[in-house]
Amino acid sequence: MRENPTPAQRKLCTIPDACGQLSVGRSTVYGLIDDGTLRRVKIGARTLIPQADIDKFVAGLLNGGAA
Repeated sequence: MRENPTPAQRKLCTIPDACGQLSVGRSTVYGLIDDGTLRRVKIGARTLIPQADIDKFVAGLLNGGAA
C-alpha cells in the first residue's frame, strides 16, 4: 500500500499545497511564478511547484530577504 508523502518528502507540490505551505493565496503564488521566484512544472493539465523552490524562498525570507 502506498502512503501519501509528507510535504517534506514531496518533490513537487500543487498550487493549493504551495499556498498552504506559504500561508498565502493563489494570486500570490502565481505572482511568485510570474516573477521567477518559483518555477512551474506542467505535467498534463496539472501545474506543480518544485518543493526545493518553496524551501529556498522560505529560507531567503528567514535570512532577511524581502518577499
